[in-house]
Amino acid sequence: MFAQYDINIISLLILAVVLFNNVKNGGEKLARQRLFRLLIICDMLLLVIHSAVMIARELQGEAVQTVLTILQAFLLLLSVLFSEVWAFYCTCRSGRRIKSRGLAVMSVPLLVFAVLLVINFSNGMIYAFKNGNVYERGPYYHALTVAVMFYAIYSFVLIWRSKKNIERIEYYSYLLILAAASAVGILKVVFEYNEPAVCPAVAVGLLMIQLFSLNEKMNLDHLTGLYNRKYLDAFVEDLLLVYKNVQDAEYNACFAALMLDIDHFKSINDTYGHLQGDKALISASALLKKSVRRGDFVARYGGDEFMIVLDRCGTLTPERVIRRLKENVRRYNIENSLPYELSFSIGYKLFSNVRGLSAKDVFENIDELMYKNKQNKAKPYRAETTVNY
Repeated sequence: MFAQYDINIISLLILAVVLFNNVKNGGEKLARQRLFRLLIICDMLLLVIHSAVMIARELQGEAVQTVLTILQAFLLLLSVLFSEVWAFYCTCRSGRRIKSRGLAVMSVPLLVFAVLLVINFSNGMIYAFKNGNVYERGPYYHALTVAVMFYAIYSFVLIWRSKKNIERIEYYSYLLILAAASAVGILKVVFEYNEPAVCPAVAVGLLMIQLFSLNEKMNLDHLTGLYNRKYLDAFVEDLLLVYKNVQDAEYNACFAALMLDIDHFKSINDTYGHLQGDKALISASALLKKSVRRGDFVARYGGDEFMIVLDRCGTLTPERVIRRLKENVRRYNIENSLPYELSFSIGYKLFSNVRGLSAKDVFENIDELMYKNKQNKAKPYRAETTVNY
């Protein structure tokens, strides 16, 4: 039993570190990142409750049985919730958007199982703790198996159908996770293995941590703190995949991509040195983040070029962002006694019909518009010479 405590404690420490880094780095721009964070939290709760159950089973008394019954209910419910979140994660990874109707349908097994757990308190239809804190299954125990397997099968189908859009190593990792969870489920059914289904959740969590913790370190530009080019490519590809899979005519949303370039950046470097050039890049990045909406995506495209992606925006949203940026830049230049002034050349385009488009096409489109804006400028950053494309 103490070995299980050690495993739980070590797993909790690992999960806590990953969650802290995830929150600190602001890994929340993609829906799948937010779901990943929720998976970590669910896994941590499972480990804590599992440990509490093990401790309570060493005690005696009717009150202890009541506590055990409540803890076990939360443990089983969290197991199903973890499976549902995993299914939503696979939905996002396959390039599909989670809509309200889909959310309602996918939550049915979880809600039904929650109702059964409430009823279980009066008749032990799913489980019960007898004298000596002996755990016994009820006649409807396999409602848990049905609920978990529903999400597992749904996730498998999604990943299998999306295998062309997922790297081979990642694809086989998902299959391995699903196979491990299914194998434990079969063991529970065939051999009546009654230990709470924490191990599969921990295995999934640790595997995802290993994959995503490595990616997080590679997703940020070390100088500006913005997302880097590699992550920008992945983000735009994901976004295009979502929009390509949207079929219903009622969905009229679009996204905008803005390419920005610091005017006369080479002159800043040549005249004032690369250290001052780095400061200009850092200041420009801060101004960009300050000017966008909460949740918008900002990345360093390369050198002194940046890119902003405004998902689900209106036709006037990019112009509002540009106006805010101009105002913030104006204030920055007034408030900071620098030997130069910051200014941007900007090109942007709205995208709704993205069939046949790749991330490269998006970049080339707005890159050309941005350079047209730069060529049309007679002086550094004059509002009247800024062209909105």
